Amino acid sequence: MQDFTRKEQVTHGTVLAPIQTYEFLPGEERFFVPHHWHEEVEILLVEKGEFILVRDMERLRLREGDLCFIGQGQMHQLEGIRPYSMHRAVVFDLRMLSFEIFDEEQSQVIKPLLTKEIKFPSVISSASAEGRVLRMWYEQIIEEAGKKQKGWLLACKACLLEMIAVMERRELLCEKNRKRQGALEVSLSVIKGILSYIEEHYKEKIYISELAKTANMNEQYFCRFFKKMTGNTPVEHLNRYRIEKAAELLSGTDQKIMDICLECGFEHFSYFIKKFKEYKEVTPHEYRAKLREVCQKMDSGLD
Repeated sequence: MQDFTRKEQVTHGTVLAPIQTYEFLPGEERFFVPHHWHEEVEILLVEKGEFILVRDMERLRLREGDLCFIGQGQMHQLEGIRPYSMHRAVVFDLRMLSFEIFDEEQSQVIKPLLTKEIKFPSVISSASAEGRVLRMWYEQIIEEAGKKQKGWLLACKACLLEMIAVMERRELLCEKNRKRQGALEVSLSVIKGILSYIEEHYKEKIYISELAKTANMNEQYFCRFFKKMTGNTPVEHLNRYRIEKAAELLSGTDQKIMDICLECGFEHFSYFIKKFKEYKEVTPHEYRAKLREVCQKMDSGLD
């Protein structure tokens, strides 16, 4: 049974150290992570290239040096605009920054962030004055979490608090519009249900009318709503999801490509090949061959 909220089923860090850093190295294939959400806050740093981030109803173009903040529960999708784009991520449970003593900063900054009364900024360029300072603390987190020497978690917490202090001092933390936020949460609840329906039924023939009915909307309004919320049409999203599932089967099984095509919900082999090449920039056969070549090189390197 799939999670009908599209919540990411990944543990970031541990119970006692709820923070994890990630480095996504550039490659020939364009980076892509479909819509999902998590309870943790995520801070992205674009090291190289460009990305498109769709976060809730906002579509952002991230360029080299940009720091982007993804809040708790925000639905988001990330895609590299071209191959060889690279980014880092720090994902952490905001509760780790709470103070035991309820002081002024806990009352005016940390607690409102936890309760979503105020939010992090969208994007800050590291070319700006505040961006340079934020990036310095960000890179310190990456270093501390990488080495994990004694006191590393304390150092990471201190760096995160330094970043929040900079944003508070520069008035970059924004108070949310409660009326707009309430409407957004309703829309997000609907779209999460639709995305989960697609995830459950992607192997089958899915009609726009079915999706619209699930959202309790007419077809025309539903298509506009879906595009506004995700940045893609329902058909584009369905095709992309099917291609990602096909890529998983190409890399993890020896199934025939035709069988994978049918298993992933494509009725016509030529359309499957066309869409796979559109999203992965290689044919399914070339994709599998490249993966096997990489695996062989890794195996020979271990011998």
